[in-house]
Amino acid sequence: MKQKQIDRRAFLIGGASLAAAAPLCNSAHADDSQPKSILSALQFNSPFVPSFDLAVQNIKGEQKLLSSWQGKPLILHAWATWCAPCKKELPALDGFIAKWGSVCPVLPIALASHDSQKVSEFLNREGLSHIGSWTADWQKLGQWAKVSEVSLPTTFLVDAKGAIRSSFPGDINWGVPDAGEQIHQVLRQL
Repeated sequence: MKQKQIDRRAFLIGGASLAAAAPLCNSAHADDSQPKSILSALQFNSPFVPSFDLAVQNIKGEQKLLSSWQGKPLILHAWATWCAPCKKELPALDGFIAKWGSVCPVLPIALASHDSQKVSEFLNREGLSHIGSWTADWQKLGQWAKVSEVSLPTTFLVDAKGAIRSSFPGDINWGVPDAGEQIHQVLRQL
């Protein structure tokens, strides 16, 4: 009987300690929950050209290779219809594309979100009219980017030659007032 009381007491003390420490655990990641500004998010890496051309598919079922966008820098943004941080970020990205898409080309690609038709239905339901219904295979995107796991959302900066220059896993604050100027400044340097 005495052994059970010690075990119960240890259990209760341990549980109380965990409960008291829980807010501290979350506070260590408080900055991670906020979207990063664009310039602070885009950390430049040594450029590398992926070993194969990634195919993306549109709502008509047509495939297009990423190399068809070569000749000018591109922002590739991976997201999913079921991803909570993606859903939170998409309205600001939609606004960014509406305002800056002509000088700051963004290619949003939905991963693991069924086909382009389902993605299009999701975008229409959410009122996101500037994001295209492009989809790609999640594993192939990871192979293309030479990463074992692609977290969502993730943004890749691809230069005019098709080399990946930067990647950022996590949501970006596309809605900051100078977001377009920041991205345009980065793209001009590539």
